Amino acid sequence: MKDFLKNASAEVVNQITEDSIQVAIKRTKVAITNLSVQVADKVATVKGEVNSDDDKRKVIEVVKGVKGISKVKHGIKVAGKEEAGEEDSEGIDNNVEAVYIVRAGDSLWAIAEKFYGDGTKWEKISEANQLMEKRGRNDLIHPGDELTIPAL
Repeated sequence: MKDFLKNASAEVVNQITEDSIQVAIKRTKVAITNLSVQVADKVATVKGEVNSDDDKRKVIEVVKGVKGISKVKHGIKVAGKEEAGEEDSEGIDNNVEAVYIVRAGDSLWAIAEKFYGDGTKWEKISEANQLMEKRGRNDLIHPGDELTIPAL
């Protein structure tokens, strides 16, 4: 379903560098021109131009998914659209669900903290992915699992 995230995050999760984030973005196979990435204090700033809003969302989601990045600032423009300034992307948009690829060491609690800022909301993720129905009372997740992160 969201193969671009799987391809982008492989082998990059142990480093937080401009180069590793650029590699993750390139693995999405999204056409992005004038790509610029800066990282400081776990904040990634990404700039460039893409062809669609969907491509813009993919790039932002991939950067958010890089382990150790706590916030994404972006000045990603969509070709043909007028957009002003730089935007912050932290957590998820409350009106949009996201997809997250589980990495080694992840837990539902930690994923809920990353997306919602509150680990106690892990059950929302479990319910959205029907983990209880699929795996009984065992809500274990495994690296490579693709989870839907529902909007708040």
